[in-house]
Amino acid sequence: MAEPATSLYPFGVEGGDQEYVQRMVDFNSPLFKPEIGFPFGKSLQDALYVNNGQIIFPPTDNHVPSNPNPPPQGFTGQESLPMVAAFWDDADFSKGVGTTWYQEYSTLNSTQDPVVQDVEAKIEKYLKIPYVAKWTLKVTWEKAPAYPSQRDDTQTSTYQAVLTTDGNCSFVLLLYQDGGMRWDYTRLAAANVLIGFSRCCTSATGFWDSRDLLQHCVETVGSVTPRRAQLPLLEHSCPI
Repeated sequence: MAEPATSLYPFGVEGGDQEYVQRMVDFNSPLFKPEIGFPFGKSLQDALYVNNGQIIFPPTDNHVPSNPNPPPQGFTGQESLPMVAAFWDDADFSKGVGTTWYQEYSTLNSTQDPVVQDVEAKIEKYLKIPYVAKWTLKVTWEKAPAYPSQRDDTQTSTYQAVLTTDGNCSFVLLLYQDGGMRWDYTRLAAANVLIGFSRCCTSATGFWDSRDLLQHCVETVGSVTPRRAQLPLLEHSCPI
């Protein structure tokens, strides 16, 4: 029997999130500043942006990343900035379709929030390690349309990235809405959808990407859906 799909965490107004969207093809979120930093590879990152299915860690608060398409060859470990790709390709919010939602959870003194408790439980279940979160960020791309979008676009994708850290180790959960990943792969301007991470400027151990994962991801003809969408994709990073 197939394992049931993992649901997205509650999002939007009902989930207590804040909405941020600009009606343009590419845009960055406000700058997030994890209060205890976010360990990523051998570095402690102290800021991040969110954009087209990416989470980017800039070198300074004043550095505003551009929004290029994902590289056709995938990650190499030699990217200019460390990043996580939740579902990176050329989205287009300019026609009034789709939005993004954010919520930060600071749990330095308490982990009573049910979302944070469930994140901790998933980490313990899948990685078999104890974990108590101190900072968590939930990002949801709701009905994100592929470029070029139309005003009545229904071929959209809904997915989440959850970043969490205890100040020593960090984790990223990637969740994809069951039945909600509807981009038509045959009509994408550049069919280079990327899922994974790059710690930037490191050896081959500093990255992982989804080229093998997405090679067999066609759930229905032409539809881009991560093959293991029924389980959360989970990456973790601890200083060496």
